[in-house]
Amino acid sequence: MVIKAYKELSIEERLSWDNLVSVDEVGSLYSSIAWLDQLAFNESQDIKMVFVKENNEILGGLLYYDLDRKTDSYYNPIHLLNGYNPFFNELNSTVSEQIKIPENSIVIGSKAATSCDARFKSHLNSQEKEEILHRCLHLLSNNYSELFFLYVCEKNTFLRTYLNKINYNEMAIGNRYYMKINYKDFNSYLQIFKSHLRSDIKRTYKKMVSNSYEISTSLLKDVYSIHSELCKLNANKYGFKEFDIEFFNTRSQSLMDSLNDRAIVKVLKKGKQIIGTALYLHYKNVLYIDSAGIDYSIDNVREIGPYFHLVFYESVKYAIDNGIEYINFGELLHDVKVGRGCDFEIAYLVLPNNYTFNDNKTIESLKNLKKLVIR
Repeated sequence: MVIKAYKELSIEERLSWDNLVSVDEVGSLYSSIAWLDQLAFNESQDIKMVFVKENNEILGGLLYYDLDRKTDSYYNPIHLLNGYNPFFNELNSTVSEQIKIPENSIVIGSKAATSCDARFKSHLNSQEKEEILHRCLHLLSNNYSELFFLYVCEKNTFLRTYLNKINYNEMAIGNRYYMKINYKDFNSYLQIFKSHLRSDIKRTYKKMVSNSYEISTSLLKDVYSIHSELCKLNANKYGFKEFDIEFFNTRSQSLMDSLNDRAIVKVLKKGKQIIGTALYLHYKNVLYIDSAGIDYSIDNVREIGPYFHLVFYESVKYAIDNGIEYINFGELLHDVKVGRGCDFEIAYLVLPNNYTFNDNKTIESLKNLKKLVIR
């Protein structure tokens, strides 16, 4: 067995890792070399791996990172256990008095991703996978004080079943939204909507044409700068003033290098002016909606519903045309995403069974949170 910082992987190990099969199919990008490469540009994102090798080939393993107070709130169980939840604010801050997380603890999972994954050789059966997982976790337990599994999604039955066997507890912390593409064409997708909404969608397409709007497809390498500018514009509009455009550009360059022609941008233009972009990442059989930016200051742009076209309708068209099985829409915006045909699954923080919540106020808070998550 081997523990390695991601940046220390050899070329052979990088290739071997990427050839493994994820147990979290809808989130497999987030444990891939392409994703880890773009995280590596930020020194604070120090991802490590634990894996089992045989004959210089990786059989299976996990990603993890050290847990400290500097870890971003979205990816830090300390904040979640202390009553902070990035998805819902209704959870009362009552847990902090009970929870004391020891130093030298780690989080199993990736960063900037709603996914906790494990990867294995495709020929292994469930028992062989469990044995590899057992060996990996045993090694980590001998090296770290406590292990937390962050964003284990509901349909990741392999990981959830194993963790239940070893008496870990699940705490619902959010939803992940996805769409299974089983439509033969875009018109068959439109049939999921009531007639008045179908008519409204078709009307906005006609309005785009009559007002000189056009949607086209570009590679990220050709438009990454304007995409970053539009994302910053939206971030500032919604109060996120610390948007780091330089880092966003560097991240885009890494994704371009790793995914090449599978980092795609849908571009909304009025005449020659680009006023909206949405970045899609195509990895294996899943399309990931990574980010979107729209300049809403343009006259009448709201009337065509640019967000819905760039993020939903165009991604469905792309998925159908390219034989993609799933679209991963990430978290948040429950009503919007379900209203456009998305399914959702609960995401869990899975924690050691010594973290129990006994007081009535905390138990009631967690029950209320789960109701909000499940909707």
